Amino acid sequence: MNAMEIKYFGDIPLKDFKEYYSCEIEINEKIISFNLNFNTSQKIDEKRLAVIDKFLKTLESENLEILKLLNNDFKEKGITNEYCEIILDIFEDDIDKLLEGTNTKLTKIKRIASLIHLKRVGCYLDKDDKHIVVCDYTVNQEMTDELLVVCLDIDLNIDYITIES
Repeated sequence: MNAMEIKYFGDIPLKDFKEYYSCEIEINEKIISFNLNFNTSQKIDEKRLAVIDKFLKTLESENLEILKLLNNDFKEKGITNEYCEIILDIFEDDIDKLLEGTNTKLTKIKRIASLIHLKRVGCYLDKDDKHIVVCDYTVNQEMTDELLVVCLDIDLNIDYITIES
């Protein structure tokens, strides 16, 4: 086999591959960026590439599962709640603009949580990378660089969640 077909990326050569591949697609009226990152000094790990393809083929259901987990984390006052509090602080004066179109019967913090959506999926093929998939979530791609980052291991289990900007 000279290449492996990967959802959204098409055929990826197993030899003479590029260090970086990227594309954008629309899911649920949101533009999502995807990238594949290779260490060009190494041979492609076909097992990792197959895991990434599996994740991308089931992205919509995987995304729903991650969003459920983030929602539960928010309710338990975890890092998702902390992220929403940061957003509330940042948008103190412009919060109405950010919350436009959300359910006004909810508290502001819950309205912020309702806006969380997938922005980017980064896939890492270097076998030395602990995380094979990293998903960046945001409340608004145009208004903030604050991200809720979900890191998945080789078994596509969530290893940890963090906040980045």
